[in-house]
Amino acid sequence: MKINLYPFLKYMEGVSVLRMFFMAIIFPTGMVFFTIITNQHRGTEYRVTHEVYFDIEIGGEAKGQIVIGLFGETVPETVQNFYTLATSGVNGYSYTGTTFHRVIKKFMIQGPNTNGCQFYITTAPTPWLDGKHVVFGKVIEGQGNVHLIEHLPTDENNKPLTEVRIAKSGSRRVRNTYTISDDPYNMWDWLKTISFPLSLSFSIIFVFNYFIRQLDKGIETEEALSLLKRKLTKGKGPQKPSDDEEIQRLLGDDAGAHVRKRNVDKKGDTEEATEFETDEELLQDELEKKVNEYKKKKASLGGNERGVIPEETLESICKAKTKAQ
Repeated sequence: MKINLYPFLKYMEGVSVLRMFFMAIIFPTGMVFFTIITNQHRGTEYRVTHEVYFDIEIGGEAKGQIVIGLFGETVPETVQNFYTLATSGVNGYSYTGTTFHRVIKKFMIQGPNTNGCQFYITTAPTPWLDGKHVVFGKVIEGQGNVHLIEHLPTDENNKPLTEVRIAKSGSRRVRNTYTISDDPYNMWDWLKTISFPLSLSFSIIFVFNYFIRQLDKGIETEEALSLLKRKLTKGKGPQKPSDDEEIQRLLGDDAGAHVRKRNVDKKGDTEEATEFETDEELLQDELEKKVNEYKKKKASLGGNERGVIPEETLESICKAKTKAQ
């Protein structure tokens, strides 16, 4: 079975870089975002009254904090017990110095001790636990550390092979209480995560597209110079009938207005040469403006002072023009 890629390649010739970027990145990202929005679980709203933090160490190396917002209005007694253990402690016991002793991927991380003052943080939706356990808070910062702990290698008892320790626990002041959803997927965190790489991708593609446009202008100017030289060196080679239209396309409508064909009766060589000379002088002025503008743009992009178009090009054109006259 043979696959003919010619139609696809022919279509891709006219596809701009920005359009290709849209098709490859922006459109799929937008579809994912739309799917998440439309299918997002509508969780229960809770009011956060307290915040506690854990300074996490993995293998003796500091990894940052996990910050938990506590639902003091919903389960005040449970929150008060947890808050006390995370701050001042009870009879000298607190969460400072304890470890996460049980980790199950796509389920939860647990600390400090089973059947004691333990707690666990779920890492995936767990609807089968609704009504069986008390939900008293949610991670509001440091979700990355939670997943880092979740993916640590464990032994047969689900204990991490590398020690995960709460180096210090404490509280953060909550000036104003606020509401938060128990939805496991935080849309705002997702947006913050993709914002930087997406912005960087946009910046790169716009800069790349700008340089491509500048190079295209340079190539079109050089092509116009080549066509003009062939037109002026009449008699030294075959001249295509479409040269005037091609120069007009490459240089723009303003220059092309002076490169139109004239239906002049051939009364003699003098009248034909005068008509040709007048038309080409107008074109030469317009062409020099285009070349100078192109050189300035190239110089601003790091080119040399003379630009990428050799000065000999215009000189050769002028010589050819003199011979043609």
